Amino acid sequence: MQVRFQPPNSPDLNVLDLGFFRALQTLEERNYSRNIDDIIAATDEAWQDVDMMTLNANFLTLQCCMQEVMCVEGDNGYKIPHMKKAKLAAVGMLSEVICVDRDLFDDGCRLLSATDIDKKIDELALEVAQAMDMSEFSSQMEKLSVDGELEDDIDLDLALLLGIKHLL
Repeated sequence: MQVRFQPPNSPDLNVLDLGFFRALQTLEERNYSRNIDDIIAATDEAWQDVDMMTLNANFLTLQCCMQEVMCVEGDNGYKIPHMKKAKLAAVGMLSEVICVDRDLFDDGCRLLSATDIDKKIDELALEVAQAMDMSEFSSQMEKLSVDGELEDDIDLDLALLLGIKHLL
């Protein structure tokens, strides 16, 4: 496993960075899951408990970033737009989608058609696998207690994750 830093405003649009899945994961991790059924139950409960306004706000930010990426032709030299979502939501005017100018959309499609999609999919699959490894590692690190003790059998899981099983 290796740590890979992403540039700010990554045009990869890693939705984890925008908080969509983290909002659910934070709720799901309240429970210590010992098996797949526990994980499924905790995830289902998280979906019931998550504030849909939070998810909508994150998704709107993602859409705005997608629009900005198209404006800069795939570069990461853009500013994350602020649309005052809280104020719009308070007066009932927060949209669920961002409308994009037709010419900008066509330009974005033209850029995509000139891209080797198979290569990008392979790169994305690798990036997602690495992000999932890092997320699992981060989750395990969050479960460490203040005195350095690990809960239950987490020490074994963490050792396996770090590849240091032989030190146990």
